Amino acid sequence: MYYGADPTSEQFWGDLAKKHFKYIRNHTFNGINTLKYDPKMPYRVPHKEKYSNYWFSSSDGDTLEEFTDLITPKNIMKLENQNGLCIVYTHFAKGFVDDKGVVNPQFKKNLEFLSSRDGWFVPAGEILDFLESHSEKRNVLKAYLTKFDSKWIWRGL
Repeated sequence: MYYGADPTSEQFWGDLAKKHFKYIRNHTFNGINTLKYDPKMPYRVPHKEKYSNYWFSSSDGDTLEEFTDLITPKNIMKLENQNGLCIVYTHFAKGFVDDKGVVNPQFKKNLEFLSSRDGWFVPAGEILDFLESHSEKRNVLKAYLTKFDSKWIWRGL
């Protein structure tokens, strides 16, 4: 039985999350401009603040196909034209390399194009620190979260 969500349990994780994680990923979206989908990130959720600090979203690149479709040259140019920002969620173990250790050719081609651009390629934490330091503190209300959750659910249908 799982007791991690029970504050009275020795396995409770909430206090550790608050102490050790500045940012917690919440939603993923299919578009490349993550900031367009979640313009308030990183944000605080007052009713969850006891066990969390900041929340953020990411663009969905979970599988090879999703990641490769996300970072096409067309999408990269779109992101640049929008002066956007992309934080990608992925699992590189999901088909990016074949059984012989060869990187998927389309992924490699798209990544080479991406690396040729004049982008700011840093870990998500550094991006989120930058956003957090260059904006007002963002506490979001339940109404915002309801609208945000609805947008996320709708994209999954």
